[in-house]
Amino acid sequence: MNSKSRPGDRNVFRAKFSAITERDIKAAMNNLVDPNENEAKSVDARQELDLRIGCAFTRFQTKFFQGKYGNLDSNLISYGPCQTPTLGFCVVRHDFIQSFKPEAYWYLQAQVKHPSGVPIKLEWERVRIFDREVAQLFLNRTRGEKEAVVQSVVQKEKTKQRPQALNTVELMRVASSGLGMGPHHAMQIAERLYTQGYISYPRTETTHYPENFDLVGTLRQQAGNADWGNHVSEIGRAHV
Repeated sequence: MNSKSRPGDRNVFRAKFSAITERDIKAAMNNLVDPNENEAKSVDARQELDLRIGCAFTRFQTKFFQGKYGNLDSNLISYGPCQTPTLGFCVVRHDFIQSFKPEAYWYLQAQVKHPSGVPIKLEWERVRIFDREVAQLFLNRTRGEKEAVVQSVVQKEKTKQRPQALNTVELMRVASSGLGMGPHHAMQIAERLYTQGYISYPRTETTHYPENFDLVGTLRQQAGNADWGNHVSEIGRAHV
């Protein structure tokens, strides 16, 4: 008890961790820190600002729009400092998709056979063309050809960087494009993986893992999986 403490006061400490793994939890409990008063006050301020702004603008726009549009459910039109700008982005994207007018195009597909018998698919450098007559002209010129001449060979060495960690927005984008999952479903799965200790906290704007995140230990938990266990073991042996 310090000199400013009063009888009955309790010392309060905070455990800081970003992943629910045994290693992270033990490290946090062994390195407790004093609560940061400024951080606590900033959270309180943000909550009060969100509440005051949300209540004020929700009341204003609900009363403003009542009776102005027949097909608008104006019993309650909520406003939020985060939800309203996000809704604006969604509306702009929706309008862009709805106003998009597809345009027909043509492209050439050709395949040649190497003297060894291996088929090789050729890609048109021009990729596509929007003029059918010009496309037909190129087709007629190539259709009767029996041989192709290799004019040059270019070799390039490419280095593929290891994938970065995903922030919240990128996580939802990858889940949508790669797995066909909606944002809500993706976050449900991510939070479940977090509570099981497989990933760090998913609601984040950073693409860096915490310094104390046990990547190797997390990989070991997946080594016994029948589908990707061998791949995980290879990564572990490479110490990636």
